[in-house]
Amino acid sequence: MSPRRIPPRTSDGTPDPDSVPLAVPAVVLASIMLIGMLVALVLLLPDWARDYGADLVYLAVLIYAGLALRLLWWGVTVLRAGVADIEK
Repeated sequence: MSPRRIPPRTSDGTPDPDSVPLAVPAVVLASIMLIGMLVALVLLLPDWARDYGADLVYLAVLIYAGLALRLLWWGVTVLRAGVADIEK
């Protein structure tokens, strides 16, 4: 049994065809993550900061927001590349 190899990146910037079906779920999930984060910021963040320490909580929020934004960015980029391919 051979190990699975990671496919090389394309030089023209087109997304991997195997990952294209994951773009819509990625955008939906990232949007839900960001909306949930905004709700948590308003309702729960002060209590969490008091209970667990402000530094730790704010760092966790920044990491979570960064991951959600990167997921959204990736999904939108893949969707836009797919639309550009259809228009050609």
